Amino acid sequence: MQAFEKNQTIIMDKKIFSLLFSTRLMAVLFLVFAIAMAAGTFIESEYNTDTARIMVYNTWWFETIMVFFVINFLEILKNTNFIKREMVNFSYSFIFYFYYYRSLYY
Repeated sequence: MQAFEKNQTIIMDKKIFSLLFSTRLMAVLFLVFAIAMAAGTFIESEYNTDTARIMVYNTWWFETIMVFFVINFLEILKNTNFIKREMVNFSYSFIFYFYYYRSLYY
């Protein structure tokens, strides 16, 4: 019985990892990110920039979306064997872009 449970756990782990590092999740993240950016834009135009930062841009869930973007992007690059010598520089620039974006608001 324990071997069966261990096997089920391994299968479940593989399913979770395949969902977390999938292009489907990336598409959902893009959609949620676009909706959040639109909401932030509307809030900013209706009130002011500080209100938009407090309600959208500096929230934990917005930053979590960006972290999942980076993790998912790098994992997809690794899984598709897309990382080559010249692509590593692109990956680093992508990470630097998100770091720079975050530093603009703090």
